Amino acid sequence: MSAIVTLAKDTPANDIDAAVNGLQHKYLGYGYYLNLHRHLSSAAISSSASVPTLGSSMPQHPFGAKPVDVAGAGRGHAPPTHQRGFAPPSSYAPSGPGQMRQSGPLLHVPVQPPRDIKELKLIHKVIESLLTHGPEFEALLMSRPDVQREEKWAWLWDPRSTGGVWYRWRLWEVLTGSQTRRGQGKYLPLFEGSSAWKSPDQPLTFEYTTRLDEFVSDSEYNSSDEDDSGDEGARRQHLGGAAPLDPSALTDDGKAYLNPLEKAKLTHLLARLPTTTGKLRKGDVARVTAFAISHAGRGADEVVAMILSNIVKPFAYSSANPDRKKEINTSGDDGPAEDEGESDTSAASLIGVFLISDILSSSSTSGVRHAWRYRQLFEAALKQRHVFEGLGRMERKMNWGKLRAEKWKRSVGNILSLWEGWCVFPQESQEWFVNVFNNPPLTAKEEIELKRREAEEQAEKGKSRWKTVEVASKEHVENTAEVEEEGVDGEPMAEDADVDGEPMAEDEDVDGEPMEEDFDGEPMDEDNEASAPPAPASPEPPPREEVKPMPVVKADTAPVGQVRRRPRAVDMFADSDDEDT
Repeated sequence: MSAIVTLAKDTPANDIDAAVNGLQHKYLGYGYYLNLHRHLSSAAISSSASVPTLGSSMPQHPFGAKPVDVAGAGRGHAPPTHQRGFAPPSSYAPSGPGQMRQSGPLLHVPVQPPRDIKELKLIHKVIESLLTHGPEFEALLMSRPDVQREEKWAWLWDPRSTGGVWYRWRLWEVLTGSQTRRGQGKYLPLFEGSSAWKSPDQPLTFEYTTRLDEFVSDSEYNSSDEDDSGDEGARRQHLGGAAPLDPSALTDDGKAYLNPLEKAKLTHLLARLPTTTGKLRKGDVARVTAFAISHAGRGADEVVAMILSNIVKPFAYSSANPDRKKEINTSGDDGPAEDEGESDTSAASLIGVFLISDILSSSSTSGVRHAWRYRQLFEAALKQRHVFEGLGRMERKMNWGKLRAEKWKRSVGNILSLWEGWCVFPQESQEWFVNVFNNPPLTAKEEIELKRREAEEQAEKGKSRWKTVEVASKEHVENTAEVEEEGVDGEPMAEDADVDGEPMAEDEDVDGEPMEEDFDGEPMDEDNEASAPPAPASPEPPPREEVKPMPVVKADTAPVGQVRRRPRAVDMFADSDDEDT
C-alpha cells in the first residue's frame, strides 16, 4: 500500500523535514512500517509503473530471498566443480508450472539469528509453546490485540524480516532434528517450489549450556577466548583465520549481544566486588570498566542493565559470590543466601555507583568506538529503573539515624556533583537525578499507608462539628468535686467558725503572755521564780544551773479595738526545738 501526500507551497522546509523524520519507520502494526520520502521517486512519477513500496522499485521475493553470489573463476583456473556448501547450478531448478523460473537469477534465503537478545529469547519461547500446545497456539497468539499492535511481535507477521526467517528456520530445525555445525552453511529446500534456505555459518554460542562448569566441556569453548575478548579480540581472531565467537562477533553497531560466557565473566566480576568501601581497590573497579569499554559495540545495553541490577540488589550478597556463606539447599538449587531487606547493602550499592562514574569517565578518554553510547544508555536506564529514588529511600529503609543519613547523602551527592562538573548528562537529567535523590517519592506501600491515615483523620473530624475536648478521667472528676466542696482561698468564712486569730479571754493563762518588768539579760527575782509553775516531780531535783535570760516577747502593739491574732504553738516552741538538736 502506498500513498502520496501533498503540502501547501508555503510550508517551511524545516517543518517538512521534522514531520518526515518523526514519522519515518514508525510501526503501524501487523508487521508494517511507515516508509516516507521527502521527494517522489521515479517509480511514483511514472504513470505506467506500479508502486509496490513508495521509494523502492526493487521486487520483493518470498521470505526476502536474495541472489546467490557466485564468485567468478580466476584467470587460468577452471570453474569450481559442485561441492558441498555451494549452491547447485540453475539447471537443477524445477521447470514445472508454478515453480521457479530458470531464466532469473538463482535465489536463496539467508538465515541469521536476530542481533537483539530480547527478540531472540521471545522467538525461542514461542517455539517452545508451539511445540507444546500445537499450531493452535500460534493462531491464538496472532488473534490478540496487543500482539497485533506491539512492535516486538513484528517478526511474527513479517516473514521477510530477520526474526521471521529465523523463527521458521528454527522451528523446521527442531522438528526435523537437523543440527548446524560450525563453518558449514548448507543450502536446504524447506518449501516446495521455493528458494533454497542457506543455514547459518555459525550456530548459537553455548546454546545448551546451563552451568558454569559446562563451558569448558562445550564444543564452542576456546581457551584463547580468555585472552582475546571484546570487539578487538573477535576481529583479531577473524583476521587470523579463526572462526568468530558468534554470528554477531564482527558487527560492532551496538545491536549485538553478549554470549553466555561473556555474561558469566561480568557476573563474576560484579559478584567479587567488596561489600565495604574500605576494602575497595582500584583493580576491582578497573576490571569491570575494562570489560565494559571493550564490549561497547557488542552488548553495551546488557552491561548497563547488569551494573544497575548490582546497585539495586548487589551480586555480592547472592549465590554468585563464591566467598559468601549461604545456606545449604537440599533441592540443589541456588536460592537467596540472605534476605536483602534485613542486611545493610548501602556500601555495596555505593560501590556500584562508583563503577558507573568510572565507566562514564573512561568512555570520553578511551578512544574506543561506540564507547560514547554509555552516556545515553546510563541516562535512560537510571530513569527507567528509578535507581536514585531507591538510593534516596535508603535511610528510611534501613532506619538510620541523622548522622548516618547525612553521611550517605554526602557520599552520593559528591558523585552527582562530579557528573555535573563533567557535563555527562544534560542539565535537565542532572537536576532530575539530584531532585529525586534528595526528595524521593513515596512508594506504593507508603502511599497506601498515607491514604489510610488521612482517611482516619477525616473520619474523626466528621464525627462532630464542634471542637473536640479531652475527656478527663473519673478520678480527676471526683477530686475536683471534693475541692469545690472545701473552702477556697479568698472565699469569706462563716462567722461562727473557729478561726485562727480570734481573741482569747483576758483571764485565760496563755503561754507566751508577756511578763511584767521583764528585761533582756536581767536576772529574775525569787518571787517570780516561786510564782512560776511547778516543775514536774522527780526523785532528785537537778542541780541549779545558771539561769539563762528568757527571750523577750514583744508586747502586742495592736491598737485597741482591733482583733488580736492568736499565737500558734509552732512559733512558741521553735526555739526549744533548735536547742535540743
